[in-house]
Amino acid sequence: MSVSHPITNKEGAFHINMRTGEHIYPTTDPKINDLNGHSVAIVEIDPKGSTSMHYHPKPFEESYTFFPGSESKEEVVGEISLNGKVSELKTGDTVVINSEVKHQFKNTTDKVVEFVVICSPPWNPECSIDC
Repeated sequence: MSVSHPITNKEGAFHINMRTGEHIYPTTDPKINDLNGHSVAIVEIDPKGSTSMHYHPKPFEESYTFFPGSESKEEVVGEISLNGKVSELKTGDTVVINSEVKHQFKNTTDKVVEFVVICSPPWNPECSIDC
């Protein structure tokens, strides 16, 4: 197995503007990185923006991990709705989202919120179904 482009970052990723205040930067590409088990993306949500309410069919599942900025520690970044149950999220939190769970993240702050999304199997636009 050869490894090509083993190191990527948000600046080197293409930008997907979801038009809800969500900006997706895929940092892995199964075709380039020889991945078939998962994908990774950095997501930014504009102040007061959100993801769309959506779900992923089986077998897709994902997790969101919210990292603190260099000056922040455990600050509230927003809220997540999972099948209608809303929970507050703080930096340092990870949310696991199983297949077929309707979910939406809302940025409740006046700052851009950034988090890492890991999706298994690798994400593609057809696996996100808006509700």
